[in-house]
Amino acid sequence: WEHVLIALHKLPKLFQLWAAKQVIGMVGTMSFLHHQDSCDPLCPSCMHEVETTEHIMLCWEEGRLKAFRQAIHELRQWGVQHFTDPQLLNGIMAYLMSQGLSTMESTFGHSSH
Repeated sequence: WEHVLIALHKLPKLFQLWAAKQVIGMVGTMSFLHHQDSCDPLCPSCMHEVETTEHIMLCWEEGRLKAFRQAIHELRQWGVQHFTDPQLLNGIMAYLMSQGLSTMESTFGHSSH
C-alpha cells in the first residue's frame, strides 16, 4: 500500500478524492444514493440496470458512451504528456475501449501460465 500512497500523491487532488471514494464505496451512484433516500437505483441514462460504478463504465447508452470515450481520450492525452510507454498506453486504451469485453491479460496477450 505504500507504493499506492506514493503514486496517489503524485496525482491531482480530485483524482485522489475519486479513488478514495471508490475504495470505501461512497460514490455518487444511484445504487449508493438509493440507500440514503430511497431514490430509484436504476441508471438514469439507460434505465435498464442498477447504476453502480461498474455499470457506469459499461453502460452502452449513447450519452454515457460518448462521455466515456471522451474520458479515455483525455487519459490518452495525459499519458502522452507524461511520457507513458506507448505500448503500455496503447494496451490500457484498448482495454478501456473494450468496456469489459476483454481482460487486461488478453489485451496485452499474456497468459497466466
